[in-house]
Amino acid sequence: MKDLRKFYYWCALVFLIIFLLLQWYFYLNPTTIEEDNEEFYDNIKKIEVKSIIKRKSLDFKNRRALYVVYEQDSLPIFSDWEEKISIGDSIIKPKGSLKLLIKRGGYLIDTLDYEDNNSIILPNNW
Repeated sequence: MKDLRKFYYWCALVFLIIFLLLQWYFYLNPTTIEEDNEEFYDNIKKIEVKSIIKRKSLDFKNRRALYVVYEQDSLPIFSDWEEKISIGDSIIKPKGSLKLLIKRGGYLIDTLDYEDNNSIILPNNW
């Protein structure tokens, strides 16, 4: 009985040490939203888009991330942008830029900038 009690104490001590080390690590190495979005911004900058939006899509496996689908690819968008973008709109994004130009009927409707929404964490597994 004493051996079993000793085993439980050692297990609890090891668990406590591991828990405290994890807390210490994450407390001293927090990431900011800007750091989280930087990788996303680099991926967006590499893409050049000149197409028509075919549909909007919600990814339930990725915290209900919202995407616009064009041709055979998609771009993640913010939920605030959903009402500004309609199916059939033209979407233009130059390579190296984070701005989306939305045109409807040949007229510029809106310019949407990913950097304007720095306080929102974007889906990074897109």
